Amino acid sequence: MEKTGESAGSTGRRAGLSDAKRAAFIARMTAGATHEFRNVLAVVKESAGLAQDLLAAGGAGEADRDRILRALARIEAQVARGADLSTSLNRVVHGLDRAEEYQDVEAALEHAVRLSGRAARQRGRRLEWIPSGAGLREGSAPGGWPGVRVNALDLYLGLVEALEWSLERVGEGGVLEVEVEWRSGRPALRFGARPEVVVGAEDAAGVGAVELPESLALLPLRVEHPVPGPLLLLFE
Repeated sequence: MEKTGESAGSTGRRAGLSDAKRAAFIARMTAGATHEFRNVLAVVKESAGLAQDLLAAGGAGEADRDRILRALARIEAQVARGADLSTSLNRVVHGLDRAEEYQDVEAALEHAVRLSGRAARQRGRRLEWIPSGAGLREGSAPGGWPGVRVNALDLYLGLVEALEWSLERVGEGGVLEVEVEWRSGRPALRFGARPEVVVGAEDAAGVGAVELPESLALLPLRVEHPVPGPLLLLFE
């Protein structure tokens, strides 16, 4: 299995991204989330309008009652979706609060996946988040790993760019599965295509030579990119 694109932990890491790149990233995430919020509000408005119309018409039959309940369930689901988006965007923006702090990598990846959903749909792909069930939020990370000390905004940017890089290597209509595996008490972020893209021997050199996002070189991790196979980010 070939490994390409390895980025060292302490060696070769720079102080951080430029302010211009950070500002552009925040603007892009905010613009994408704003589009998502508009979709949320459109569904809420449509569902609320349907429920109001049925009630105004005096519908008391079982069929009307079921339609009203379905409309209310859609509203509830969209409100939850909007709240999750708001939380994720808030975490990214507050990544500028401190130069460095300990970050729960699994939580950061979940926020990055949520904010990248629209970009995946625009490419005709889908993102699927698979929780490990052993996140730092529950204090149960294997080996008592405290988290990675890093600039939070740089971490989010690196994860989003890794997602976008991986999406380009998923077949049209496919799914990018994103999950955290724990190896020797350290998290390894796995970005795998479903169905897996089969790379022929004649294409392997070209795929392996593709340059990984520069932002990953700023993070304390190693990159493994087997050809073919999932992209792995192994935090140190």
